[in-house]
Amino acid sequence: MAEESNRSERRSWRIASVNNEVATINVDTEAYHFLKPYAQNDDPPLMAKEPELVYERIKPMVQYLGYSQQELSGVLEVDPSTLFRWDKGDKTIGKMRSKAMYDIDHIIAKGVKVFGSEKQLKEWLSTVNQALGNQKPIELIKSPYGIELVDNAMEALLWGNVL
Repeated sequence: MAEESNRSERRSWRIASVNNEVATINVDTEAYHFLKPYAQNDDPPLMAKEPELVYERIKPMVQYLGYSQQELSGVLEVDPSTLFRWDKGDKTIGKMRSKAMYDIDHIIAKGVKVFGSEKQLKEWLSTVNQALGNQKPIELIKSPYGIELVDNAMEALLWGNVL
């Protein structure tokens, strides 16, 4: 029998075995990796509470993912020249684009938890995965639907499935 408990930032399952031994499995993840929330004590913030991002804030995450300017413009659905303008100023990238970047960053935070390091996560992201339709997770997270598939795959890994 499993029961879930939510305390501030922690999510864990208490599992009782047949002989009444109880084990606790922590499956909590940081809300974000590159885009840390401003209030560390709060529950993972709702996206509506998160500020719109300025381009400068997403640059470390984009560098980690290795996305070219062309690839990033596809993810954000803007012309590459818009990225150039954003890089010159401190304008926000908009609510929907900010949400997309928070979603990708949440995947990175979960992946670092699952794989233990940015390096091992990057290796998994860059490897063709049969469970994801023989696609690379790093390519899938470029779309909202792909983010969900990669998130589900990582959740399965947290519970011991091999993908």
